[in-house]
Amino acid sequence: MPEDSHTDLTSAHIAHDTGDERIDVIADINSLIVWRAAPDGSPLQPCGVSDVLDDAPAEGSAPHSAPHSETWLEALHPDDRERVRPVWREAIRSGMVFQAFYRLRQLDGSFRWSHGCGVPLLDDDGRIREWIGTIADIEDKMAARHSRSDARIRLAVEANRIGIFDLDLASGDIWCSDVMADIMGQLPDRPLTRAQARALVHPDDRPLLLERAGAALASGGDGAWACEIRLVHPQSGATSWVECTARVMPDQSGKPARMLGTVRDVTARHSQP
Repeated sequence: MPEDSHTDLTSAHIAHDTGDERIDVIADINSLIVWRAAPDGSPLQPCGVSDVLDDAPAEGSAPHSAPHSETWLEALHPDDRERVRPVWREAIRSGMVFQAFYRLRQLDGSFRWSHGCGVPLLDDDGRIREWIGTIADIEDKMAARHSRSDARIRLAVEANRIGIFDLDLASGDIWCSDVMADIMGQLPDRPLTRAQARALVHPDDRPLLLERAGAALASGGDGAWACEIRLVHPQSGATSWVECTARVMPDQSGKPARMLGTVRDVTARHSQP
């Protein structure tokens, strides 16, 4: 998660700039959603999140089941909601600054990465009068960061001659990276079928491969497996040793949908006396 943000909210800053006009100007300049909440976290005014909540509930949400102070969490991605909830509760309980990164549902049903933060405003007796905060859209920043990360990963994979495969369990089609295709003696940009891939495995090693992959599919856990097998080059008939590692990837319902993995040539290791 990024550590920077569009704004730096502190109680001291907000204490001097609580006028609605100033807040609106700051929000417009920084493309922020501004929110206000009571000491217990209950919303004091509508904001952009309210528009989303008035629409159809997001998948995995439980409309009207959460405390009023937590209804805004229903606009978060289901995978982020339970992670952010205790952070929000602790901020309300302790009176400390709230800050979290999450994917926020948009009016069209899509999700965008956002950075939410808030601070308590104190009265003369040191008690929380209300909370004020912002939500900043950081989707573009996250996409740029992921793009740079993906480029680094691709460079590392290609430099170390690591092949990548992606098996669609429904269709049986296997996408192979260029390195993977080269290791298996196949043309790039052409998907393999499971039968074609099985034919490339040395007959003595096929039972091991099927046993490991089958156990991963039936495990009900993270579905990770690994083994070393021999491949037979389809043109030359030469045999090479490869190290396979893979993981079963579920769909939204939790059922196995894909098997994503890597293959690395380790023939040299088996050739050593």
